[in-house]
Amino acid sequence: MNRENRVLNPNPYGPIKAQDIERLETSLPDRLPQDYREYLLENNGGDFEKSFTTSNTYGDVVHSISELFSLYRGPEHTRLENQWDLSEYFDLQDFKHLTKEYLAFGVTGTGDVFLVRLGKGDVLIYLHDYVDHAPIEGPGGAIFPLAGSFSEFVSNAISQEESLKKAEEIEPGFTARMKRLKKESRFWD
Repeated sequence: MNRENRVLNPNPYGPIKAQDIERLETSLPDRLPQDYREYLLENNGGDFEKSFTTSNTYGDVVHSISELFSLYRGPEHTRLENQWDLSEYFDLQDFKHLTKEYLAFGVTGTGDVFLVRLGKGDVLIYLHDYVDHAPIEGPGGAIFPLAGSFSEFVSNAISQEESLKKAEEIEPGFTARMKRLKKESRFWD
């Protein structure tokens, strides 16, 4: 695991043991990738200091890492064992044969889901409302690659400042609009 992107709040709902992971794996079609297993054992749902990521394929899109699921601890909606199945998470039962190899391990600020492919270990994102020219299509959504492994996903993460700089490069005036929205909104700090 990359130590440059440190975990700010390891084990927010308590630590787990290897037996807990093995119990989850009995309900999965394949084992968890080793680097993701290590993250769960060390941090179980902890947030990273650098919490924004970009796609290897579509580098101009920035996604916030809003929440990483924990195993057997915490509120029901954050428990990995309740949320891992993408076909159930988004009611994609007709596409279960396409989604069974993925484990949902976290969400973005806009409700998209981070996935790790069981067996292979690469990390992807399911964009729940994306419909244009997607590698794998479902009803109103698509899966895109992010990283070759969970460790690479963590290493490639960028800070909020870097994400705002990237957004400004892509869409000039973005930062000014965000500042104006923050000032006008009573919901944002």
